[in-house]
Amino acid sequence: MKKKILIALVALAVIAGIGFGVYKYMAQRRVNTTLLTAPFASAPNEVKAQVDQAAVAVKAKDYLASVKALKVVADKGGLSQEQKDAIDRTLNDISGMKLGTKADAVTEVILEIQTKLAE
Repeated sequence: MKKKILIALVALAVIAGIGFGVYKYMAQRRVNTTLLTAPFASAPNEVKAQVDQAAVAVKAKDYLASVKALKVVADKGGLSQEQKDAIDRTLNDISGMKLGTKADAVTEVILEIQTKLAE
């Protein structure tokens, strides 16, 4: 009887540990705005302003505003591969976040941007 209780407690501890590890991993997910803004340091002011606006929106967890600002940048065109990669990495990071009720709208804009970047 004591052996069964001990096994059950060990199993419960293992499950709790795994659950806590997953929770900590999910809590660490974030969008690195420095990786987004760095390739745009020497970009024209209007482009840099949109990227900065996207970074501020990310920090405020307003992912819809962020992707809309990045869409303006993508629509302008003339981006270097490094800039396209920075936007794509940011979009992938945003896709992995909890988007709540705006998930459909954010996903739609992300797909539009990725299509534009692939052209």
